Amino acid sequence: IQATLDDVCLMPGGDDAKFLARLLTSGDIKKCDYFVQSKQRTETFTVAHYAGTVTYQVEGFCEKNRDQMSQDVVGLIKGSKNAFMVKLFDSVATEDA
Repeated sequence: IQATLDDVCLMPGGDDAKFLARLLTSGDIKKCDYFVQSKQRTETFTVAHYAGTVTYQVEGFCEKNRDQMSQDVVGLIKGSKNAFMVKLFDSVATEDA
């Protein structure tokens, strides 16, 4: 499910409806015993996992998945004394740069 969400979010015009459509048409996901297509509402899907059966509404999934790292956190990492961490974030722009 997470890989499908990531793929849809990378696509131009990827949105919650496309995410749900991909879930419902994916052969691999449909075969999974833990995935249940909701019968009541069209903008939901259900996962039967360790927490029990949980129904998720897809509204906001793509937006939340696209959330960017806080500029404060990026600034802290870029100012780190750890050269490896600084190198990882070399290409990430900050607002004050």
